[in-house]
Amino acid sequence: MRSLARIDFLGRTHRRGLGTSLLLITIAWLGWQAWLTWQEYTMLERERAGLAALTRQSRPATTEMSPLDRRRHAQLDALARYLAAPWHELLAVFEQRAPGQAVLQRIEQDAQTGTVRLTARARHAEAMVQYVTLLERDPRVASVLLHQHESDGALPGSPLLFQLSATWKGGGSLAVPLATAASAPERTRP
Repeated sequence: MRSLARIDFLGRTHRRGLGTSLLLITIAWLGWQAWLTWQEYTMLERERAGLAALTRQSRPATTEMSPLDRRRHAQLDALARYLAAPWHELLAVFEQRAPGQAVLQRIEQDAQTGTVRLTARARHAEAMVQYVTLLERDPRVASVLLHQHESDGALPGSPLLFQLSATWKGGGSLAVPLATAASAPERTRP
């Protein structure tokens, strides 16, 4: 019986040296990359530690406000609320009502509650009632309340002096949300 011949196209040459050298080059390259990665990681950790130290140093120490500082702060907050009132619109609303019949003499606003207190003079009681009624109908004003009225002179038919208050709803806000240190003495200044 005949045996089949074995065909070997590559022959029996040994090429172990080439594979071993490629394996050693790959291991060396991976080692080099690992060492570079470790160097970058340690540099990043040093930078993080330095940044943390800087943020600890840059925070100012909080100090208690003295009573004088609290009082000044409260005064400045009150002034800021007063100045932030929409005065042009307020005056326009209260002066447009019953022109010639009622004259606005004084206006005061309370920024804490958003109320306005008015002092006005009217020729007669009907003019005063008309002024109050027209204010009640204005959508920018709510809770109109007549506090007092009195004759301005001893003669009958003399003008009436009256005071009323109203809550402002329109345009700008009278109540400006400002944090006051006077209302919270336990707070510290940032």
